[in-house]
Amino acid sequence: MFQNDQWAVTVHGLESRPPLPPYRILASELLSTRDDGDGRYYEWPVDIALKTWVEIDSFLEAFIQAVLAHHELLPEEYDTVLARTLAKARSQALGQPFVQRSPSSKGTFP
Repeated sequence: MFQNDQWAVTVHGLESRPPLPPYRILASELLSTRDDGDGRYYEWPVDIALKTWVEIDSFLEAFIQAVLAHHELLPEEYDTVLARTLAKARSQALGQPFVQRSPSSKGTFP
């Protein structure tokens, strides 16, 4: 399984690592989506980006690894929704407004 300085992919899903506050996202919830009026997003990266104790790129790296470890069959729109999610999460973490761009090519990761 994967881990970085802040996050670890576990058999249960994705968990923060000490000394961060305890935080767990179950594998079954990793691909939960929501629509904020400007498109669909994976819920967790957008939510986590607002936490001041998170280094967003560490979380996004671990999130992608957790999805790949726990979901053999990804939804057809995975790449498009993921690209939008990563852009929005990074904007939020930096306190910048999110500007919707055209989706990236299918099959690529930003």
